Amino acid sequence: MIIDFIYIFMIMGAGQGFLMGIHLLSKKQNKIPNKLLGILMIAFALNLLDVFLIVSGQYVKYPHLLGITSVFPYVYGPLMFLFAKSTAEKLEKLSFGDYLHLLPFVILMIIGLPLYFLKSAEFKMGMAAQTVDAPILSAIGMFIPVVGVFYVYLSSGVLLKYRRRIKQSFSNIDQINLEWLQHFIWGNGIVWLFVIIAYSIQPILPDWFMPNLIIYIPVASFLFWIGYISLSKQSSYLVNSADVLKLPQAPAYSKSGLTDEQANSTVGKLISLVEEKKLYKESSLKLQDLSDALEVPAHHLTEVLNTKVKQNFYDFINSYRVEEVKVLIENDPEKKYNLLSLALDAGFSSKSSFNSIFKKHTGLTPSEYRSKSLKSRAA
Repeated sequence: MIIDFIYIFMIMGAGQGFLMGIHLLSKKQNKIPNKLLGILMIAFALNLLDVFLIVSGQYVKYPHLLGITSVFPYVYGPLMFLFAKSTAEKLEKLSFGDYLHLLPFVILMIIGLPLYFLKSAEFKMGMAAQTVDAPILSAIGMFIPVVGVFYVYLSSGVLLKYRRRIKQSFSNIDQINLEWLQHFIWGNGIVWLFVIIAYSIQPILPDWFMPNLIIYIPVASFLFWIGYISLSKQSSYLVNSADVLKLPQAPAYSKSGLTDEQANSTVGKLISLVEEKKLYKESSLKLQDLSDALEVPAHHLTEVLNTKVKQNFYDFINSYRVEEVKVLIENDPEKKYNLLSLALDAGFSSKSSFNSIFKKHTGLTPSEYRSKSLKSRAA
């Protein structure tokens, strides 16, 4: 009974992957991210059906379909990485270097032609039953988790780099932080964790247990999760991608031409402008706004903030907002205003970002700070 449910779960997961993949491939906007994610979903679905043939024993009816997707795991990591990169950088096309990430998969598919794909049905069934010895194919299979984890690492690096870049130019990042992409990468990472577990415990598993289930039940679950997210209000990224600005790359500081005297002068003008006009209270404030006001190149402002103030633009502006909220709390001993209204007045754009930033700068939550402030006044 349980095994029948697992089979149904796998088939439905594959169906979910096919539908999502076709849906994404049909979208005309943000073509590169959508096509990459669509191809990834369809590859997952095909791989899931292939494994279903093995675990259900149906491969005896269709022996030449057996293992047809055995090399697909080598393309999951590159597709995830290129999807993350194309989304974060809003790529309109892939470069030659990007396509090189797919080269190992193509090579292995070619190698697989004489070693497996063009072999007889008996050979393939023997591989499934583990009665045929094929050391080269076994070696190819053993490297799958290594490649998967490597690309989870690369994809996480793309996200980290993106976050650093937007914090150099924006004071509020709630709408462009790509938190959903982090969840997507983590979801892939969890799948690869199960792959490692399956590979590690396979030698001690009883003969009747199918280690593929340890891997592909999470794969099916991941496809269902993507389907759920795609129907939620927060999931427009699956079809529309994020509205990410392609930020210009700043030159290396050593080549910027900004002298130490100029940097100190720029810092002084910057701080005076922000404090006198209280520009931090503008929730949509960007580095470019200050660049235009001071008539200083944006990359010079970034340089002086990072080297002289030792903060990025995001932390620099939000430190003023935190101080503004602290003043507003002190001036509101009767608690006429709730903390969120004070935060919005100071320039924060959401409750979640306000809470996290305030605690980062003060070590206390806003409510804890207010309580402490009231107690000190009463003492």
